[in-house]
Parts: sequence; structure tokens; C-alpha cells
Amino acid sequence: MKKEDIVAREGKLFYSVCDPEQEPVLTILRTHLLTEHYLERIIALVLSRGDRVLSGGNLTYAQKVSLVESFDLLEDSLVQSLKNLNKVRNECAHEIHKTITLSEVESIGRPFGKRFTPNRREYADDVPKLLHYTLMMACAGMAGHIMTLEEEQLEKEESSDEG
Repeated sequence: MKKEDIVAREGKLFYSVCDPEQEPVLTILRTHLLTEHYLERIIALVLSRGDRVLSGGNLTYAQKVSLVESFDLLEDSLVQSLKNLNKVRNECAHEIHKTITLSEVESIGRPFGKRFTPNRREYADDVPKLLHYTLMMACAGMAGHIMTLEEEQLEKEESSDEG
């Protein structure tokens, strides 16, 4: 699969999950699921028998983040953003009338530092848009790492087929 095709696939997946017009709580819940999907893909690509770790279904999101963090593939900022996303998601799951606040979006975006600041300035009055662009940073970062891992996997398979 070409790099452009992978980028298009991941972009389409993100926009199908994280519609900027949907309720922010739904965006949090759906993007949490998407990032969990990404975490599982990373685990499956990095561990030779990652399927065994994942098949039991006993790992929590936080445990998957910790496992992927131990691989030292993701930037610390991305890992911290995922941890903060998990905290906000847990609040959404336990409050019937939860409203996503600016400070919660900032907790997810702040780990990105200077990359987050322009969006924070531009969309401070529009929490759904700021949330959308913040989560896009996190998902794009994860998708980029997955793309690299998939390319490495393909190269290994091709070289083992030749040998």
C-alpha cells in the first residue's frame, strides 16, 4: 500500500470518528476508541505475538498506553495527551450530563506545547473545534507511527521472502 493511500485511509477514519459538528462528549468517546484501536495496532506490530496479549481482552486503556510507552516509540507529549484523554473519557463515562470544558481540552492538548498553542489561541471560544484539532494532533501522531511500523513490517516480510 502506498504512503498516500495510508494517509488517506487514516484521515478518512479520523473524520468518520471525529466529526467537528458532533457533541464534544461523543467526540471524546469515539476518539478514545480510535486511539485504543491505534494502541492495539502498535502492540500487534511491535510484539511478535501481540495477538496473544490482546486476545484476552483484559488490558485496560491505561495498561495499553503503559505498554506502548515502554516500547519508547511515541513522544512523551503524545503519551501524556493519551493519558489525559483517558481521564476525560472516564469522566464522560460516569457523568450523565457531562459537558466538555476548555480546561479538559487544554489538558489533552497542553502536552503538545508549541504545536497546541496556535489552535488554543484561535479556537479558545469554540471548544468543539479546539477539541477536534487537538485530537487530530494525537491521532495523526499515532497514525504516523503505525505507518512507519507497517512499512518496517513489510520490508521484513519482503526481505525474508527473498532469503
